[in-house]
Amino acid sequence: MFQTIAQHRVSYSRASILQTILAWHETAKQRRALLRLDEAGLKDVGLTRDQVIAETNRPFWV
Repeated sequence: MFQTIAQHRVSYSRASILQTILAWHETAKQRRALLRLDEAGLKDVGLTRDQVIAETNRPFWV
């Protein structure tokens, strides 16, 4: 059956919310991975320990 416009909007909103939550989770995961890098690893990606700390202290939604 066809969805009404309202049903489509709710479905789209749920998908959008889920995508946002998954993006936040991925950001948090990547920031934790940065914290685990040793100095050589940080040098390879062009970051300093201070930059990593600043990045990991940012809110997860940024």
